[in-house]
Amino acid sequence: MNTAEMLFSLLRSLLFGKEQTADIGAMTDEELRALLELAAKHDLVHLAALALEKTLPTEHKLRPALEKTKMLAVYRTENIRFECEQIETVLSEAKIPFVMLKGAEIRNLYPEAWMRTSCDIDVLVPENLHKTAVSELCDKLSYGDAKEEYHDVSIKSPSGVNLELHFSILEDMPSIDKLLSKAWEHTVFCGEGTTKKKFTPEYFVFHHIAHMSYHILGGGCGIRPFLDLFFINSKMEYDRDRVLSLCRECSLEKLFCTAEEISHVWFGDMEHTPLTARLEEYILDGGVYGTKETHVESAQARKGGKGKYVFSRLFMPYKKLKTKYKILEKHPVLTPVYQVVRWGEMLFGGKLTRSVDELKTVQGTTDEKREALASLFDELKIN
Repeated sequence: MNTAEMLFSLLRSLLFGKEQTADIGAMTDEELRALLELAAKHDLVHLAALALEKTLPTEHKLRPALEKTKMLAVYRTENIRFECEQIETVLSEAKIPFVMLKGAEIRNLYPEAWMRTSCDIDVLVPENLHKTAVSELCDKLSYGDAKEEYHDVSIKSPSGVNLELHFSILEDMPSIDKLLSKAWEHTVFCGEGTTKKKFTPEYFVFHHIAHMSYHILGGGCGIRPFLDLFFINSKMEYDRDRVLSLCRECSLEKLFCTAEEISHVWFGDMEHTPLTARLEEYILDGGVYGTKETHVESAQARKGGKGKYVFSRLFMPYKKLKTKYKILEKHPVLTPVYQVVRWGEMLFGGKLTRSVDELKTVQGTTDEKREALASLFDELKIN
């Protein structure tokens, strides 16, 4: 049994009461370390720690570290939950509609909320009210360090929790953005006394798959979105035909079905297909955030080769460039000038080493790997 199979065995046993097939008692220190490293790569080390804690002898030398890992996850989750309550109160009092995204909703499907950790909070507000929302949170909760990105403003709480206040959920992918742009049309109010809204169950599932596709194409997705999907399918009631219809509009039907299959391979009792086996290899390699190699390889697969990838990195699209340089929103004619400004920042603004590293990574990739990834994306119909 390899390291990944051991991890999935622990998760199945811990979360779903399945018979544990990994012989933890027979594992060497090296095997345990590899198991925890893989879990950490996918932000699941707290779950592996809890599963091992239930299995390892009381006197085992790893137990104190495992207990600490679990307690940190509990603290991290409670801190985020507290901030979520504060945010909901402030936005409701300001009469600003909002939707809690991703982990804030999904963790309610897990046996215990802390089992589904998050690194930040994601909230969607109307684009015409996002500056008011930032102002309210900064004034009422002392949030600060605001930084506007492509579709959100990142601000931090005094306790260090990062909030991504989205004014859209677009992913800069035309195939899915045509439906993501209609997000507010698929929301309902949560009740009286609050401006909180939530996605309809079908759109919630669609958004989960759309966001998954963005990360898969970006080189890093991790195991957790598939675990989330397994819980969604186990605990949520929704019209699957309607979800398939939404996915079909954005060429995500194949990914949705394949994601369901691989979640059942990992956490249920389904056997691999050739496609799920290839997807598993890619997901395990990249981890939650991807590596330099997976980012570059996936981008080359999408762009169609090294040359086209390098060209795309040199010439940033206008709609991304205007987010970086606000002056371009009023004066788009200056776009070529700011392309050059950006190059200067890359060369002389402390980013030269990173740029050189990226070029080395590009040089080190192979046509075989690029073609294999392009084939995977094509089979999933997300390229």
